[in-house]
Amino acid sequence: MLLCTSALNMLFFTQAKELDTNTDYYLELLSKGVSKPKEELAEFLKGPRYFRAQEAIDYGLADTILHSLDGSFKPKVSC
Repeated sequence: MLLCTSALNMLFFTQAKELDTNTDYYLELLSKGVSKPKEELAEFLKGPRYFRAQEAIDYGLADTILHSLDGSFKPKVSC
């Protein structure tokens, strides 16, 4: 079944609006979690971002390091 151009454009528009809405909601949740303004996060997260474990903790995205592959982190032993 072929979609006419106007129906296809409406589908793309609807999907773009959903993506914008979801992105805004994601930034709102992230903003509350890391205590940074949505605008700052939106600018910071343009493009891919990669964090080392300690950088993620420092930025507020993680709470603790569970283990490290290189052995540089020694977890606390609790009884």
